[in-house]
Amino acid sequence: MSTKDGGRAAYQDANREKKAASNKAWYKANREKKLAYHIAYQEANREKISATKKAYQEANREKIAAHRKTYREANREKISAEKKAHYAVHREKVLAYCKTYREANREKIAARRKADPKKKAANNTAWYEANREKKLAAAKVYHKANRERIATYQKERKKANPERVLAMQKAWHRANREKVAAWAKTWREKSPEKAAVSKWRYRLGPDASPKLIEAYAMWTMVRRELRK
Repeated sequence: MSTKDGGRAAYQDANREKKAASNKAWYKANREKKLAYHIAYQEANREKISATKKAYQEANREKIAAHRKTYREANREKISAEKKAHYAVHREKVLAYCKTYREANREKIAARRKADPKKKAANNTAWYEANREKKLAAAKVYHKANRERIATYQKERKKANPERVLAMQKAWHRANREKVAAWAKTWREKSPEKAAVSKWRYRLGPDASPKLIEAYAMWTMVRRELRK
C-alpha cells in the first residue's frame, strides 16, 4: 500500500461517523430526488439490470440462499409483521397475483409437487409437529373471522368435486374413528333433535318428504323420553 492510499484509509477511519452523518442528512434532504432518479434509471435500464441480477444469482446461488436463510432466522417476527401489514393493505392485489401465477404455471407447480412427494411430506410433517399449537391457534382465529367464506368455499368445492370430497371424508373418518365417534356422541347429546332428524334422513333416503322425516324424528324423541 502506498503512502497516499494509507493516508486516505486513515482519513476515512477517522471521519467515518462524520461521513455517515453527512450522507444521512443529504439523503433526507434529497429523498424524493434520489427516488425519482432511481426509478428513471430502472425504467431506462430494465433489461440490463435484469440480466445483471440473473447472472449474479446464478454465480452466487449458494451464497444468496445462505444469506437469506440467516436473515429469515434472525428476523422472523419482523418479516411476519411486514407480510401481514402488506397483505392487509393489498389483499385483493395479492390474491389476484397468486391466481394469475397459478394459472400461468400449473404444469411447473404440479411438477414441483410430484418431484419428491416423500421429502415434501416429511418436511410438512416436521414443520407441523414443531408448530402445531401455533398453527391450530391461527386456524381457529381464521375460522372465526371467515365462517361464511369457508362455508361457501366448502359448499362450492363439494358441488364441483363430490366424488373426491366424499373419498377424502371417508379416508379421514377411517383414520380417525375414535375421534369421530367421540365427536358424534357429544353432538348427539347437545343436539338430540337434530341428531334424530339426521338419523331418519339418512335411513329414509334423499327422496323422503321432510314431514315424514320430522314425524319419525319426533317419535324417536318421544321413545327416548319414555325410556328415562
